[in-house]
Amino acid sequence: MPAKTLLSLEAGTCALVPDVKFRLNVRGEKRKTGRNLLVISTFGLDSAGKERLREAYLADLGDYISFPIKERSEHLYTRVGAKVYNFGHWGRFFGVWLAHFRAREFRIPKKRVLEMVLKVNESETAKLRTYIRNIQRRRRRVLGHFDQNGTQFTEGLLHNNRPLKGGHNCSSWIATAPIGSSQEPLLELLGGDRELEIGTNPGWWSNWLGATASPERVPFAIFWTTLPLAESLATEVFAERNLPWDFHRQ
Repeated sequence: MPAKTLLSLEAGTCALVPDVKFRLNVRGEKRKTGRNLLVISTFGLDSAGKERLREAYLADLGDYISFPIKERSEHLYTRVGAKVYNFGHWGRFFGVWLAHFRAREFRIPKKRVLEMVLKVNESETAKLRTYIRNIQRRRRRVLGHFDQNGTQFTEGLLHNNRPLKGGHNCSSWIATAPIGSSQEPLLELLGGDRELEIGTNPGWWSNWLGATASPERVPFAIFWTTLPLAESLATEVFAERNLPWDFHRQ
């Protein structure tokens, strides 16, 4: 279990719950997978405690990428190392043409959050970082314009992953990231395909990762809670049972 630093924190902070079920119907087939779920409680932590937790988190997860979402989330964030990336627009009042691609330092969540943790190899990580640098330098040339609907059909190059039609959204820019050895998109590396619409919606993407990805790719997930750890383990998360989480698949 690659979370030794987190699990070694003071009692009442973290616990590992085995075999928590994630399920999804994929093309008429019921898929269900049990995951190790790392429950992290932020209850009662002062600023120093939160900083210790942040340092432990980055020590354990610095080589992984992850996708923290709130329940019924309509937006996906992507963490790579200590940075969290966000592709979106400035609000409906301004329209989708005023899009942004922003980065910020990882922060401890203030609310309940589910985070799917994804393992990528060194080559994939290097290509992902190149892809992100290209976006930051010339976002329109790499991603094109923002579209709330997203797309999974793209040019498929690190310097040009613009959609063949339409635009990217908060999920599709990373789901179609061409980081495979032959520039395959991330969604294909994880067992999906362009026709299977799982990479354009935060809920679909997270639920699909939980229910279908291999344990080598998704070794565990994280459940952040504001409840005391003992209360969370008694009321929110249970081994061998479905995770009670509304993914808000649209």
